[in-house]
Parts: sequence; C-alpha cells; structure tokens
Amino acid sequence: MGDKRLKHGNIIIDESTDTVRFLGYPIELTPKEYDILKTVIEQGHISTERLCELCGISGTKNNVAVHICKINEKAEDIGGRKLILYKDLGYYINEFM
Repeated sequence: MGDKRLKHGNIIIDESTDTVRFLGYPIELTPKEYDILKTVIEQGHISTERLCELCGISGTKNNVAVHICKINEKAEDIGGRKLILYKDLGYYINEFM
C-alpha cells in the first residue's frame, strides 16, 4: 500500500485516517473543512464555483467563505497564519506558512 499522505509546506493530510497536521500539530476539521483544504491543496488555485462543485457545497459563495474562515481560525490558533487565501476570484494555499 502506498503513502496516503498529501503534503504542502507545513500541512500534512493523512488520507488513510482523514487527519490534518499543521506545523506538527493536529487540526480538528469538520468533514467539509477537510474536503475543502484537501481540494485547494490538490488543485493549487481554484475558483469558488469549482470548489463548491468538487466539495458538494450548495448555496451562496458565502458558504465557502465561512468554511474557509473556520479553517483559517484553527490554523491561526496554531501557527498565527491563514492557510487558505483568496485572490483573483479563487482560493489558494498561503505559501508563507
């Protein structure tokens, strides 16, 4: 069985256990937050519409923003930086973490 870990900078997602670590510390994410973080890492830069489509988020664009805000708050509690940023109509991983 191969390595089921997705790594980006100081973020490690263990797909076999659906857990996330940032700066070596676990981050407790909801299943939707986990899907969003994993998708943004895999896609690089992704539009809000595509993120909604891939993660099964219905409703307004604000729904995505709320989930991302919660992810960022949890990351800031650990490392003082946001994990996911928004630019040019899409989301991407903060490269300065």
